[in-house]
Amino acid sequence: MASVSWTAQINVSKGKHYLGVRYILHDDFNRRADPTKKHQNTNIDYKKTKLNQNFLGITSKEAIARWESRVKEFEPVSIQRNNRVDLACLEMPAPKGLSVKQQQELFQDFFDICCKRFGKENIVFANSHFDEIHQYDDSNTGMNKISRPHIHVKIVPVVNGQLNHKAFCSRENIISLNNEMEDLCQRKYHVPFNTKEKVPKKRVDQMKKESAYIKDLHNTLQAIPVGEQTMLDLVKNNRKNGKKIKECLEQAFGNEQEVSQLHTDLNLEKKKNSQLENEKRKLESENQSLKKQLQEIKEQQEFFERGMQVQQNSDELQKDWESFRQNLIQIGKESLQLEHEKIK
Repeated sequence: MASVSWTAQINVSKGKHYLGVRYILHDDFNRRADPTKKHQNTNIDYKKTKLNQNFLGITSKEAIARWESRVKEFEPVSIQRNNRVDLACLEMPAPKGLSVKQQQELFQDFFDICCKRFGKENIVFANSHFDEIHQYDDSNTGMNKISRPHIHVKIVPVVNGQLNHKAFCSRENIISLNNEMEDLCQRKYHVPFNTKEKVPKKRVDQMKKESAYIKDLHNTLQAIPVGEQTMLDLVKNNRKNGKKIKECLEQAFGNEQEVSQLHTDLNLEKKKNSQLENEKRKLESENQSLKKQLQEIKEQQEFFERGMQVQQNSDELQKDWESFRQNLIQIGKESLQLEHEKIK
């Protein structure tokens, strides 16, 4: 379905600022064009990144600074709500039937419409992606599909001079923007925009995981022999072989509960190990504290012993001095007596 998706809200005030930074870095042209960089999205083709558009002409670093600066204008933080949304993302895929040049022109038109509707000062980053086109299996129908180029516009949700994400993504705004894009596509590009296709409410990464799971399951069923057939053959003819399929599936996947129990036991053991590690760290901390106290007591004892030794030495010096003084007095007396006798 070609319609505007109002997604990727980031609640910064709950410590999720890093998510907004990550989403902005995801659009960075240099990172995407660098073949040595690894991305969570494994379908990025750096050879096609040159087709991507950067509508503000800024780097991801400048976009992050632009976002943070705009949000600061709506502080003080003292009255900030815990669930305040500071960043929203509009995503729009290109409709079917357009050339690359027309797709790029349409994305430029969409960016201009966003600037007019939401204010260019509130737009943080705006980029189109032509380097994520890939095949995938629809998890609902099992059919093979090809993804389309799309545009991301990251916006600070300001309404009437205030951060108000609820008003920003109101039903009226959503319908109005989609209707404007429908009119533009019909009038200028002669293709429908709102095709009324049912859209699975799942993230791209979840859809890719499910697509990979379907492929793995397909290969697994093909590898399971059932007589002269394979499990995949039985699945394809499930109307005739429903009971046999059920028995084979129960036999093939009968250990699911056992595996689940093993996972539960493993998690319990991990929890116990975590508790033991915490106890170990606590005991080590107490041990270090006791060692420190013991060292302090030892130092105090050594200081006391040195003091006692000094006191003892002082007493001995005092005694020696007293003895020396008495000797001097005695010598003086004897000298006086001798002088007296000479005079007589």
